[in-house]
Amino acid sequence: MLKKSIILLLCLMLVMPTAVLAEGDLPVLEKPVSLTVRYGGNNDLILRLTQPNSIMEYINREDPVWILYELDFKINDGPWKFNKNWDGVIVEEGVISYYENLYDKMNVVGFHNNIAHDERNAIDLPIFPWNLGVESFDLQNNTYSFRFRYVYEYEAEDPATGEWGYKVITSPYSEIASIGKSQGGAIPDKLETPSNLAGELKTRENGQPYFRFTFKIPQSVEDANKVTQVWTKLDWKIGSGKWATEVAGVEPFEKVDRMLTDNLEVDPIDEGGWEEVDIKKNTYYFRAYFELQKPDGSIVRSPFSNIVEIGTPAFYSGASDWAKPELQKAYDLGLIPAILKGADMSKPITREEFAELAVVLYEKVTGKKSTPVSHNPFTDTTNPQILKAYNLGITAGTSQTTFSPKVLINREQCATMLFKAIKAIHPQGDYSVAGVKDFPDQKHISSWAVEATKYMSKMGIITGDAQGNFMPKATTPAQEAAGYGMAAREQAIALSLRTHEKMPEIKASSADNSNSGAKADETTSPSPGASASPESNLDTLISKATGIDTGYFEALSEVAGNTIETKYWKKGSMVKKVATGSSDNKTKIDIFDMSKGVAYSYFEGSTEAVKTVYAVSDPSKYINPFNITGDFTLGSVEEPVEIKITGNETVDGVSCSVITITVDGKVYAKIWISEDGLKRRSETLYFGLPMTTSYKNYKIGGPISDSEFELPPGM
Repeated sequence: MLKKSIILLLCLMLVMPTAVLAEGDLPVLEKPVSLTVRYGGNNDLILRLTQPNSIMEYINREDPVWILYELDFKINDGPWKFNKNWDGVIVEEGVISYYENLYDKMNVVGFHNNIAHDERNAIDLPIFPWNLGVESFDLQNNTYSFRFRYVYEYEAEDPATGEWGYKVITSPYSEIASIGKSQGGAIPDKLETPSNLAGELKTRENGQPYFRFTFKIPQSVEDANKVTQVWTKLDWKIGSGKWATEVAGVEPFEKVDRMLTDNLEVDPIDEGGWEEVDIKKNTYYFRAYFELQKPDGSIVRSPFSNIVEIGTPAFYSGASDWAKPELQKAYDLGLIPAILKGADMSKPITREEFAELAVVLYEKVTGKKSTPVSHNPFTDTTNPQILKAYNLGITAGTSQTTFSPKVLINREQCATMLFKAIKAIHPQGDYSVAGVKDFPDQKHISSWAVEATKYMSKMGIITGDAQGNFMPKATTPAQEAAGYGMAAREQAIALSLRTHEKMPEIKASSADNSNSGAKADETTSPSPGASASPESNLDTLISKATGIDTGYFEALSEVAGNTIETKYWKKGSMVKKVATGSSDNKTKIDIFDMSKGVAYSYFEGSTEAVKTVYAVSDPSKYINPFNITGDFTLGSVEEPVEIKITGNETVDGVSCSVITITVDGKVYAKIWISEDGLKRRSETLYFGLPMTTSYKNYKIGGPISDSEFELPPGM
């Protein structure tokens, strides 16, 4: 019954009159844009035919030209089923009747004019096993291939018989689409996000308001729509309410028939009716996304686009009185990301929200657009703002594959991420915390957060309670229950605003850090062996190391029986590395521009270099050769990494502090640092192999010529 019903329906679509054109006015039939085949989920295949604009113009004009599609198929390496050559043929009753008499298992041809196309000129046609003369589709052992072309027929006289019939012209065949053994036909597992969503409130002729939106569709989504049906949806909410996608029974907006579109017109939602729609009282928020459905019924959804707001934003929902002036100022400066607009300011901020807040701060202060990391390491988020924050080194993951976007952050995490944002904005600043006193609750501050919390306190960006406690995090069940140490959204925005206001001072500090830093050390830093805590000594060493603007040194490494000799030059944001040794005994040169994230690599004697746009979280941490810890730790606030001074030893007659880097109780690296912040020896892992390195021939302060960082002439 199903088979007969489908055939009857398609027959009704096919039997249509053919427009008659003079021979000189015959249409020019372009090759089809694409043909794809996918499994439909009900022992059927779905062909997706995408037409060029010229074909659509023919069938949609006032006096339409009736254009047929003509299908063909083959199984495995067999011949094409029809492979019809229409040249010079007069068809007595037309193409449709020809195929009905030849092959009654399927509608080989059909009029495009009678089938609704989506906005991308695509249609779907089901193919069942009986259409190909088989009992079922065996996609593991057989390959099913399809092609199609356009056909136009017009009345003509047979010169041999004098009888009238039809002549036929055809387009070139489409590309072949195959499914089955060793073939494609797979539906995408993910979709890119819409971009550049823009919207405005407009009014219809009857005075009824409506919203109009436009956005950009990524090419990958356009390509996916040629494989299967992709549709656009527009999520919405009013004020601080929930998104439509978060409320059962409430639907996002979309065009009829689930189609992919780059524009939408929607009506405002208001319980009181149209006369009460007032964008001066209500704020409407919108975000776009794409969806497709897989044969098993599961939905693939893209990430959400940027958020568009129309109306007066009530960004201070639930805000404390003390926070409202700073929230207003932050809003006026454009420092509040869309994800926080309309949110309850009294609630704790999530990792995702803070990442977006930090990215906005970075872009506003630097005037630069940040970019997401090229390869997303996370399985639980595709938010481009998170990937931008990760690329800038502002945040990292909670594991190698997770980000945990909805997890709340505490004050020490907030301070550390914001400190990283500051260093990303101005890598060459003076970030010394020498002489900054411990907080009364210093013992509760994690070792990785010491530098950040002290620096943010030193600059007056973040303060503690009336007793001077920093309140880094909850340390008891009672504190956890009370939300102690958590960073509220309003606090995080206020900190971002204060950072924005302090940036001129922070940038100016790098100009005279050598003089002021030396003076501070002489007057306030404890002498070795005095009451200085190990954390303070570590902070001082790190500050000295990262404060080196210009310098040169050499390193000699032993790993797996091989010796690698490396020379380093640094001047400002430029770094040069020349390494000789390893198994191939070649000399490799790398030149890094940390300010641009660009590296050039080549072998000595070569005439060509490879340019790389590297995506590291913090160039000053990974590329800067003077950085003490380097890539031994990601420096994230989430990883259980301990960096501490565990003793004092002498290396080549130089007194050194021994820094140990431990992860989950396992020692990953030991580094010997002299009092001037320079590495003297290290024991680390090199791709899992133990490596011992000694450092020598330091030349701090230069001079180093700019030409040292240039590629050889002619390269």
